[in-house]
Amino acid sequence: KEQRKKRERERNELRILVGTNLVRLSQLEGVDGKIYGEIILPKILEQIIVCGDPLAQAYLIDCIIQVFPDEHHIETLPVLLDVCPKLRDKVNVRTILQSLMDRLANYYADGDLLDEADKNQVKKTMAKDSYPMFEGCVQKVYQARGPKLNAKEVIRLQTALVNFSLRCYPDDMKQVNGALGECATLIRQITTGVYGQAPAPLDEAAVTELEKMLKIPLESMSLKVQELDNYNDLFALLPYPSRRQVGMSMLRSIVSSGQAPATAKELEDLFALVAPIIQSNQQQGLPNQMMMPDRSLEMQEENSVLSKLVHTLGDEQDPDTWFELLSVARKHLSAGGPSRTAEVLPPLVY
Repeated sequence: KEQRKKRERERNELRILVGTNLVRLSQLEGVDGKIYGEIILPKILEQIIVCGDPLAQAYLIDCIIQVFPDEHHIETLPVLLDVCPKLRDKVNVRTILQSLMDRLANYYADGDLLDEADKNQVKKTMAKDSYPMFEGCVQKVYQARGPKLNAKEVIRLQTALVNFSLRCYPDDMKQVNGALGECATLIRQITTGVYGQAPAPLDEAAVTELEKMLKIPLESMSLKVQELDNYNDLFALLPYPSRRQVGMSMLRSIVSSGQAPATAKELEDLFALVAPIIQSNQQQGLPNQMMMPDRSLEMQEENSVLSKLVHTLGDEQDPDTWFELLSVARKHLSAGGPSRTAEVLPPLVY
């Protein structure tokens, strides 16, 4: 026990020493992007790879990300990302990538950095190339670690990509859709035992992370998530109670944003997605073990949100489309059974 305490104390002292030296190195005059990329970074990364201690590897990478300027990271991003798949299996690559993504996203969003001040055009480089670099790094991590990555970590890695894309490329839905599709594919591989291992159904921690991932696009896209082909595929992998939770988040987002479905098809697609909220367990043919306990308070909240949705539909200036939307709503809401229809059908009239 004493030996362990001694080793931990020595490790902490070494951390402080190394971290302090890296800070001083980053503050030296004349250390520009070229010197950093050609001399400093390669030497540090060489030592990180040689070092066999996962804690030391994670600490040193984090030090590099935190102490050196954002411009240096953008100019040397391929070199830094190339090291991540080579780290020991116990190193949490996701936290490293997320930390780097957060720094670069904050830098890119900095309005004080005008185009004329961007002498090396690092912002332009980042806008064009950074997401494919991160995506490629994540793929290499999957290849390097394979079955050693559980579903929770896979979802977290893909969530980091979705977050980064929405922050830096809000108009590029192809990237978000691709990240969601890759996540769905990997989850299916894990749950069906594609790697030669026994099938591993999603545990509670993985389901929680998947819920978080599916709620992220709702904050900025609201109803537009229906345009993402892979969103529904990923949504379908959730267990029944979780689909209710994400469906409620979607309805709240639509109601608060005022971006209600404008066509019958959009409304049909929406009701198909939130069917777990409207219909009872028995109506959906779910097994008894998935039956929910008393949900009277939850049902009241669900009915309230569904009623608000009805009031956002249509436009008095276009009565034909309005009637069509209300007809679609009535068809789907009527499938909720007596306890549901008693509260959600009246808003169709008033």
